[in-house]
Amino acid sequence: MRTVPGADKFISSREHWPKPSQKVFFAGNQSSFDSSYRPTLDLLLARGMKIDCIIAPEHGLYGYFQDMETFADNRHPYFDIPVISIYGRDESSLDINGRHIFENSFIIYDIQDVGSRYYTFLWSLYRLLRAFSGTGSQLAVLDRPNPIMPLEISGPRIYPGFESFVGEFSIPVIYGLTAGEFALYIKDRLKLDIDIKIIEMESYERSMFYDQTGLPWGFPSPNMPCLETALLYPGGCLLEGTNISEGRGTTRPFSVMGAPFIEPERLCRELSLLENPGVLYKPIYFRPMFSKYQGTVCGGIEIAVCDREIIRPLEFFLNIISVVIMLYPDSFAWRKERYEYREDIMAIDMLTGSEKTRKYLDKGEKAVNITAEWAEYENEYRKDIQNYLIYR
Repeated sequence: MRTVPGADKFISSREHWPKPSQKVFFAGNQSSFDSSYRPTLDLLLARGMKIDCIIAPEHGLYGYFQDMETFADNRHPYFDIPVISIYGRDESSLDINGRHIFENSFIIYDIQDVGSRYYTFLWSLYRLLRAFSGTGSQLAVLDRPNPIMPLEISGPRIYPGFESFVGEFSIPVIYGLTAGEFALYIKDRLKLDIDIKIIEMESYERSMFYDQTGLPWGFPSPNMPCLETALLYPGGCLLEGTNISEGRGTTRPFSVMGAPFIEPERLCRELSLLENPGVLYKPIYFRPMFSKYQGTVCGGIEIAVCDREIIRPLEFFLNIISVVIMLYPDSFAWRKERYEYREDIMAIDMLTGSEKTRKYLDKGEKAVNITAEWAEYENEYRKDIQNYLIYR
């Protein structure tokens, strides 16, 4: 049976709709659609809901802005509703505070996430929760599947001082929650004063990958074209903290990686000496059309997921980085440019939550030993979230 997302239930029943006196915000983008692939916003307006403002996260209302490409407030091209950018020129734009907060508002959140803590939609939800706390407002989360929910919870904690828009609050990289469950967890942990209503899915289980829900896939962002990308992303995104291309500018982002200084056959040979369950890879050359090494031929590998039940994406991509450091110590480099609005912390440290992973890799530590150190934190987190799990 096909999973019924929260959007379907919210659209079809007025039970949880806002009161006529409330100002209504719709937080969504091109991933906001019902089980028949019809835009949630269009359907709500067609049924007579008055929406005062649209809140657009990173990549914009229609998802055509690339990663870290900022955009300004604008208006919906057809409905002429104000669109508020929460991914503008500076860090203050990430918050709606001081610009559009109103007492007794009603916020509808309907955005597809991908299950990795680096993905900024999660932190837009986090900031909306904090912004509307104490205003007498209500938040309706139209819940959606976590595409990679069956993957083992995995990843290091975020240490104080390393919080950023790729990790505002300490959760593992693969965190195993839906957006609705995350909202309940954060409300409780931060003791927020906001009325949250989770519009729950039907026919959904935690053991489901996205393609087992029967729902159509819609690009949550420009470089997330399919479920396989989402499965590799928890590890592949670490390459953003290096001078290795993560495949942006190709038709297979996060499934290809490389750099002009990498010899593909040599990289494959060294990787074959390490344990990399659930993935296959082969040597390739590719030429990104934008992003890192635009227009330059790079050597690297193309990756295929062969068994998603056992894949360990974080460990696999840590293996890739460690091998590249070993083979090309004079060419490899950590990214030092501004990343997600911050210049005071290296990108890799923001992604991993501290300096520890970077320093381990620089010393030649094996990926399996790095990930083993996370076990205590992962177990603590599993216990912490038990009371917030809606889908058993």
